[in-house]
Amino acid sequence: MATLEQRLEHLFPSKKRKGPSSIALVALIFAERRGKWLTQDDAISLMNKKFADSTIRKAFKELSRPLDVLEGHSFIDIELIRRYDKGRPALRGKLSEAAAERIFELVTPVKEKPPSSFLLINKGGKLEIPPLFVGSENNGSKWLSPEDILLLREKKIGKKQANRLLKGIADKGKPYSESVDILKDHRFGPLPSHQIRIIDAGQRELASDENRLCIGIKALVMPATDEHRKRLEAAGIAPCPSCGNPTHRSDLIRIQGTETDSCLTEYFELAKKCIHSIRHEDGSWSEMIVGISGMTSEGETKDECRKKLMNDLMIWIRDKQLNGSAIPPIPQAQFCLLSDRDRL
Repeated sequence: MATLEQRLEHLFPSKKRKGPSSIALVALIFAERRGKWLTQDDAISLMNKKFADSTIRKAFKELSRPLDVLEGHSFIDIELIRRYDKGRPALRGKLSEAAAERIFELVTPVKEKPPSSFLLINKGGKLEIPPLFVGSENNGSKWLSPEDILLLREKKIGKKQANRLLKGIADKGKPYSESVDILKDHRFGPLPSHQIRIIDAGQRELASDENRLCIGIKALVMPATDEHRKRLEAAGIAPCPSCGNPTHRSDLIRIQGTETDSCLTEYFELAKKCIHSIRHEDGSWSEMIVGISGMTSEGETKDECRKKLMNDLMIWIRDKQLNGSAIPPIPQAQFCLLSDRDRL
């Protein structure tokens, strides 16, 4: 799955600094708010001091000019608007149709099932990418060609990132990929190379983009009154003694060795820092929480395994509460003997 940041960093690569360029980050602001007009002052405010104001204004102007990466079109459409204080007109812009088409372009479905595509991967093996079925019985068969998917993926994030995405999907195992038994029909000649087929979740991840849309909401913040506090207390909601956030009474727990209650959210965040993950040879996963005896889970994927683990942790906490048993503290992350890679 290609993120919005990856697609914009491919359009506007950074030449000097590490990380995304200023023009890529300003472009991200417009891509997240497509259809909305933003002034230069809006862009400066949303950048939150990541760059100097002059750098952001320069990037704004660059995006409003014809760009080679968009075949002569600008990334943002601009117009002048009058100020209320009778000063010079302000410049504002919004995402152009050409930019939106480039960033959010989709593969065109076809009715006839196209052939699979084959690519060479590391160690002399092959990667098979079958066509992706996206139709239904009512609307008729519709397929996405793997060749079109690969071409669009390279167009959006570049060949290097596309290959890295493919390699990551192939390494995940089921339900993303599976090994192909190509020795089954082998009769003579040199042994064929190892072959991996992209399946199910892997096909969807390869063909999908990660998009988001920011929406502004105007709200009036008012001081809480005694009446508001009484209503919250009547509903069982009170500030957490540990973090201060509004929390329902049922989500407050007393941890062994402490004098005040803590909320479940805080306990879960501490537990996540002490999770040890293991990926097995068959592609399945197992996880355990260091410091809680017997708190383990298994799953076909890491996401499935993590959901089971968090669900088991919740059941374990509720059982402790019902039985009146003490809830043991989570050890601090530095005492879990886990690397940053193992924790998440």
